[in-house]
Amino acid sequence: MRHRKTPEELFTREYKMFEYELQQYRRADLIREADTQRLVRQVRKARRAARRAAKDAEGRVSPDSVRYTRAA
Repeated sequence: MRHRKTPEELFTREYKMFEYELQQYRRADLIREADTQRLVRQVRKARRAARRAAKDAEGRVSPDSVRYTRAA
């Protein structure tokens, strides 16, 4: 003879599955958010490096020692 599940047992099981699915969606959302933030950091770092490289490529007109007078 099989035991029939009560409505409470069915509700509990369905509720747990619903909670699990919500957890999976939240996990996926957090992973996407972290990937986006990582990409933003990489883009900022690359832009900063490009600006520095462009600035270094221009070079200085005169060395630093000529810019300042010598202290007594």
